[in-house]
Amino acid sequence: MLLAGGALLAALCAASCAGRGERYAASSGRLPDSGSPAVALGNLRVGSDPSPGQVELVRFLFGEEPDPTLGLIKPVDVALFGDQVLACDAALLGILRADTRAGYQALPIAETPRLPAALAVHGDSVLLADAAGAVLRFDARGGLRQRYALPADTRPFRPSGLLVLDDELWIANAAAHTLEIFGLERGELRRSIGGRGSGPGRFAVPVGLAATPEGQVCAVDMLGCRVEVFDRAGVWQRDIGGPGDRLGRFGRPRDVAVGPDGVVFVSDAASQRVHAFSPAGTPLAMFGGPEDGDDALVLPGGLAIAACGVAAERAAPPGFEPRYCVLVAEQIARPGIRVFAWRGPQGDDPRSSSVAATRPPPTVANPHWTADGCGSCHETRDGVILPIEPRGVDALCLKCHDGEQAIDEPHPIGRPAAGSRTQAPPDWPLIDGRLTCLTCHDIRRHCDAAAIRPMQNSALVRGFDAQAPTRSCTQCHTAELWRINPHRAQSSEALDRAACTFCHTHATELDRSGVRRGDARLRDSSSGLCLTCHTMHADPAPRGHLGAELTSAVQAALERPGSAGRLPMSDERVTCFSCHNPHAAETFPAGTPLAIRSDRPEDAKKSLRAAHIELCLHCHPR
Repeated sequence: MLLAGGALLAALCAASCAGRGERYAASSGRLPDSGSPAVALGNLRVGSDPSPGQVELVRFLFGEEPDPTLGLIKPVDVALFGDQVLACDAALLGILRADTRAGYQALPIAETPRLPAALAVHGDSVLLADAAGAVLRFDARGGLRQRYALPADTRPFRPSGLLVLDDELWIANAAAHTLEIFGLERGELRRSIGGRGSGPGRFAVPVGLAATPEGQVCAVDMLGCRVEVFDRAGVWQRDIGGPGDRLGRFGRPRDVAVGPDGVVFVSDAASQRVHAFSPAGTPLAMFGGPEDGDDALVLPGGLAIAACGVAAERAAPPGFEPRYCVLVAEQIARPGIRVFAWRGPQGDDPRSSSVAATRPPPTVANPHWTADGCGSCHETRDGVILPIEPRGVDALCLKCHDGEQAIDEPHPIGRPAAGSRTQAPPDWPLIDGRLTCLTCHDIRRHCDAAAIRPMQNSALVRGFDAQAPTRSCTQCHTAELWRINPHRAQSSEALDRAACTFCHTHATELDRSGVRRGDARLRDSSSGLCLTCHTMHADPAPRGHLGAELTSAVQAALERPGSAGRLPMSDERVTCFSCHNPHAAETFPAGTPLAIRSDRPEDAKKSLRAAHIELCLHCHPR
């Protein structure tokens, strides 16, 4: 009778849930911006607990209370098993299958794990990482098919991530900071890569694993705050991301998944977001966040990619056409599998994105926002922290913020705050009327014992508004009604050179020949540098110009007789400054290579290197 009651209850719940997603979407009023790359669809839709009326009906018909619907308590990973969604739950010590009618159902498996940590699927079998020291492979009926473990007395083994690649099983070993590669069928250890460290191919607690469409392996280095990419042989290729608290930077990355188009998704438990990167590693977007709302995440963990038809609490809004869905295991607040529909940045083709030059990670520990970091800047006497002499603050900051040990700040200091175009607010601190680091950065807020590091303004810029990030600049630059333009160097040559450091890591002496000599030392060699301030404009090319690779025909056209010469590229790919000259017109003598630009008024406003038709013909000859 109890089984019959459960079956009837499942049918009743399914009927009550039908169409819920569509009705919710119509009434929620939360539609994404026209350029939003992702939209939250809520949790994975599964059976829900019975209503009081349903309980009464089952009690009347069968004389017993219905069984409560099984739910997730601490989901740590998610995987696709055919068209089924599986979740690995560390509290329930097992694997659960999502069912839109009957809720989550426990999969019967031959061995109960002690610390389930990760899932993987291969063919008709499911692999489960038990952080207690083994990886278990079950067949479709739950029978134990294979056990993978390190030989006794070799090194500690704590499986924390799984990936099946060809005939091999890759396992992230968090305890030994290595990747262990086993034969999938026989279970023999074939090789190990990595080891503790921060350099290429080394780890500080590896966790999630995923493969790209080309067969490369992405491995999350959790405490290294990056994703390392290896080829099939285990040779390190590059890093994705790095430490930080902005787009493309992590505080505690947990897992990685790769879409069919090569987009790399990384969950970060520190920022409570999922970061998306192009196949080349260029940051594209992030979604989720700690704030309340439909897209909020609390301690995101495992990731998986699913087709657009996956059941969710609500449907994507009208006009939003996703490529696929990203599933996120959320462990706190609403434990479950969150669903995000992904369409990518509008106009973006991730396959054409170029590799963005990344700055090396800091070589010094960050003393800010740590309980024991005060002594890095302050002297103490008898346990009392002494204040810093205001005149010594700038020199103290620059000991670390030199562009090598820690990020440098391109804004000049030591200049008079008041000028023909500038005037600092009266309550912003100055030294003898001149700019200091503390003029713009309210560093005292670090010392508040109750302070929490803000995600959107970790540098503590005074007057900062996340919705209008350059508005704080116009509080001093009173003549700039829209934004500050470092391309217009309008004062002395010293100011010209300081303005150069907005784009270049070092200000060099201006060569009046207008010929580039040596490395430009740009902060980013790709268009990401320009798009930091500028927004993407309309592009007549069907797939856009940015990131397009030069063909042999185009290279020949650029070098043909009568051509104005090769346009600047980034790794033989088109970038913003291929067509636009970022230098002020008066910086270099007219006619020199770095000063070449069109003299037509309509082109000059856009700083085009040549008249727009002539510019097109550089690469697209008749």
